[in-house]
Amino acid sequence: MLKELLIHRKRIVRGVVLCTIAAIIISLLIPRSYQSTGFFKFRSVHIPSYKSYTSVFEDVNMLSDFISKYHEDTTWQVNPSIFEDSFEPVYGFGKNRKNLMKDNKVLGITITSVASSPEEAQKRVETLGSYLETCLVNREIWKYYGGMYSRLEADIINAKASMIEHEISVEVLNKKVDLINNSLLHYDPITNYERQVVKLDETTEKYLPPHQQLIATRVSLNNESVYMEQLERKMSIDDLLLRYVKGIEGYLENKSEFLIEKDLLNSFIAKLNFFFEENREDENVRAARFRIEAKHQSFILLKDEQYKFISGPLLPAKPEKPMKLLIVLVVFFASLVGFVTYSVFLSWWTRTD
Repeated sequence: MLKELLIHRKRIVRGVVLCTIAAIIISLLIPRSYQSTGFFKFRSVHIPSYKSYTSVFEDVNMLSDFISKYHEDTTWQVNPSIFEDSFEPVYGFGKNRKNLMKDNKVLGITITSVASSPEEAQKRVETLGSYLETCLVNREIWKYYGGMYSRLEADIINAKASMIEHEISVEVLNKKVDLINNSLLHYDPITNYERQVVKLDETTEKYLPPHQQLIATRVSLNNESVYMEQLERKMSIDDLLLRYVKGIEGYLENKSEFLIEKDLLNSFIAKLNFFFEENREDENVRAARFRIEAKHQSFILLKDEQYKFISGPLLPAKPEKPMKLLIVLVVFFASLVGFVTYSVFLSWWTRTD
């Protein structure tokens, strides 16, 4: 066999040299790539909760729409594996099967992106971070406003039912006051000191004379009156909020568009200011407005303090080093084995003929 290889040595050497030169040329033609990274922080969540996070933002179509809407100047075409390639969760106890239990937490996400220039790589990481921030903040806004209409309707219905019950209680108490007053008109302190049962609270009953019953009943009437005033005020505030929420129903028609709207919170703040501008000195109007403003402020704090980069995105100074030497070595040995095998086969075929 060695003799046969020596016979075909020129063919083997030429083939290996040509393949190796081709591999070197191809490796030199591989474009340089730059990698940028950044650590995106959010409030630490357990792994099951993190799964609910990923179900919100791991949508290629949503990311594509976000890039098309806010980054028209880029030629970046996202692929289905973008989230697997670019997002790496950071675990509180490390990524270990033994630690992937319910008490382990995800502290944030390391975002990585590769591009043909350092500026483009950094910009892509910034875009992915902006996308994450927008989705996660808007997710909280959706949770608040999404069920607000039905909650307010239920609260108003319950308040109306409670109002009817307390109106009946007031009617009963007024009748009792009339009866006690009537008994006091015919009250004989010497011969007829009648005592009646009065319910002081849910569990305590006590025998009281009529004049003490009258005082207790009037106190109950006053309490009912105060409670009904509070209930009416609450119904008025809820009704204002219900009308405000009706004005933003259009935003809630498409959840995907809702989640990627960068100026969503500012739009809601503007609508809130416009809606409650009229009669802004009214106590109920102010109470309703402050209730929404407090929630908006919590969203602003969430955006400024929770969902943000705490390191990066880095501007890469050097390109990623492609494995050029490995490519050349693999091609060299593969071509050597290939041409040796071909030469042996060719010699065997020649002898057979």
